Amino acid sequence: MIGPINIYEKEKIINLPMGVYDVYLIGGWYIDLLSFNFLLSKINGEEVIKPEEATLKSQSYYKRKRAKKIFSFSVNRGGNYKIEFKGQNSLILRKQSLMIGYLFGKNIETNSIEIFIERN
Repeated sequence: MIGPINIYEKEKIINLPMGVYDVYLIGGWYIDLLSFNFLLSKINGEEVIKPEEATLKSQSYYKRKRAKKIFSFSVNRGGNYKIEFKGQNSLILRKQSLMIGYLFGKNIETNSIEIFIERN
């Protein structure tokens, strides 16, 4: 498991062996991605990985905090990758996924949102 990584962190380098990975947002279960995304660029510039939005957005917990799977990607060549986030300000994250929580809940501040990456 890799993380947690704040979505505003710059120039974060992570080591990824070959495999399939899932990406989870930490803090809530209601998520509206809008234009939020990220790229993984291999340090030597050979490869760029653009994660795909997960079709099944499973809910779980990470250190007693709510987490929801949002992206998946695969790494064909292991190595060191730089992670670059885009559209962080457009991301909406709330604790509750139920309608009442959506209507009356507050958005979680984007500067405190983190992700973690888990290998399948």
